Amino acid sequence: MLCRASLRSSAPIASPSSLSHRAFVGAVAALAACAGLLSTSDAHAGDTGQGPGPAYAPPPNYVPPAVAPNTAPPPGYAPPPNYAPPPNYAPPPNYQAPNYAPPPNGGPPPPAYTPGQYGAYAPPPPPTYGTSRYGTSADVSRPGWSVEALLGFGFNSIYGFGIGARAGYTFPQKIYLGGEIGYYFGGSDAGVSFATYNIGPEVGYDIALAGPPILIRPYVGLGYEGVSVSAAVEGAPIICGNGTCSGGLSTGGFALWGGAVGTYSFTPNWYAGADARLILPTFGDSYSGSYIALTLAATGGYRF
Repeated sequence: MLCRASLRSSAPIASPSSLSHRAFVGAVAALAACAGLLSTSDAHAGDTGQGPGPAYAPPPNYVPPAVAPNTAPPPGYAPPPNYAPPPNYAPPPNYQAPNYAPPPNGGPPPPAYTPGQYGAYAPPPPPTYGTSRYGTSADVSRPGWSVEALLGFGFNSIYGFGIGARAGYTFPQKIYLGGEIGYYFGGSDAGVSFATYNIGPEVGYDIALAGPPILIRPYVGLGYEGVSVSAAVEGAPIICGNGTCSGGLSTGGFALWGGAVGTYSFTPNWYAGADARLILPTFGDSYSGSYIALTLAATGGYRF
C-alpha cells in the first residue's frame, strides 16, 4: 500500500532528461523494489484469499534429506521361477506303493504263533490245578477246606459197624487241621449190647504222590469217647462194677487215636479212599475189659 501511495503521489516521469541523474537512479530503484514486494504479496494473497501474508520459512532445525530412500529392489533381483520337481526324479529302487484295498474274502488266516518268535517272551505256563476235568497231583494237596464221610467197622465187640464224618483245612505248608466224629453201633456178647461214639480234633500232614493224584495223610487225634452198655433182653441184669445193674451203664473218657487216610482224586474236587486207625481209650470196665480197637473205613469227600 505504501508503494502504491508513493507511486501515486510521485510526479509522472516525463523523460530521463528532465530529472537529474541521481534522482532518476533513485526512482528506478524504488520502482524495482516495489515491483518485487508487490509480486510476493499478491502471490500470498492469492493462496489464502486474505491479501498478502508473511513469507514461508521451513521449521526450525529442519534438515532436508540428503538422498531420497532407496525403494528399488537390490541389483540382480528376480522373482523365483515356478516350482517344479528336480530333473530325473523317480521313486527309490524296489519301492512298492502300499495297497490299501481290503484283501479278498477277508484274506488268509494269520500265521500260527510259535513261542519265541517275538524274542525271549513266551506264554505263561498254565495253572497247576483246576484246569482239567481229572484230578492231578497238585489238586490233592492244594490249600483249602475238605469234607468227607466215613463208613467202616471196628474190630472189637463194643464197636462193630460205624459211620462218621470229618472236616478240616489244609494249609499251604501241607499241614492239615480238622476234626472227626464217629458212632459205632457195637455188637452183643452174652446177652449184653454195646454202642460207642467218639469226637475230637485231628492234626495231620498231606503227602501228595508225584505221579497219580493220590494223597496220603498220616494223622493223630485226641478227644472224648463214650461207651453205652445195655442188656440184650430188656430188664435182664448186667454186671456193673462189683454188682448188678438192671438198666445198664454208660462210661467214657479221653481217647487217643492215630492212623492214616489215603485218597484218590477223580476230579479236581471229588475223591474217595480208605481210612485205618487205632483207638486207645484211657478207660475200661470190669465186664468188657479194654476198649482198644482197630477200625477200617471207606471214605469219600469233596475238596473246595
